[in-house]
Amino acid sequence: GVLQVAALAYGGWVMFEARPVYNVFVGDRFETVPANSLEPDSLARAKPDYRSLSLTGPRIVAAQLPADATERTGVMIGAVMGGPDLANFPHLYLPYAEAAGDAARTARPLVTLAQRGKDASDAVSAFVAEHGGGGRSLGYVPVRARNRDFAAVVDRNTGEIVGYLSVAP
Repeated sequence: GVLQVAALAYGGWVMFEARPVYNVFVGDRFETVPANSLEPDSLARAKPDYRSLSLTGPRIVAAQLPADATERTGVMIGAVMGGPDLANFPHLYLPYAEAAGDAARTARPLVTLAQRGKDASDAVSAFVAEHGGGGRSLGYVPVRARNRDFAAVVDRNTGEIVGYLSVAP
């Protein structure tokens, strides 16, 4: 019984540490970042708003390249070598509102997502029927997550995230 309780506690801890805490807009996509993949040194240097890790679901933020050329090169080389990428450095985060225009510009037309098959077409049609009113121009931005990819639907005029579609882009 003690062994089972210990295994349950360990499993709970592992799940807690792997929970998604940030949905980071990086260039042309979003990346879902779990708590255990954040760089500890970067987390310690992050702005106070980005040091606390959410318990209720991922927060939407954006990441910017470091201003320092040496640090920028280090991040890029580390990512190419299989290390942490830009999304894993909370000291480089900024509010999503500051990058929403970039997300709007990089959003792809929903019609291209709908062309991925009948299921994708049905999902896009249902989403547009529910959220697409009011003359919004909707597009999608790919979201890369640990176990599966999906699409964030954004307003192509403002970059506001309207919702998510469980369709692999």
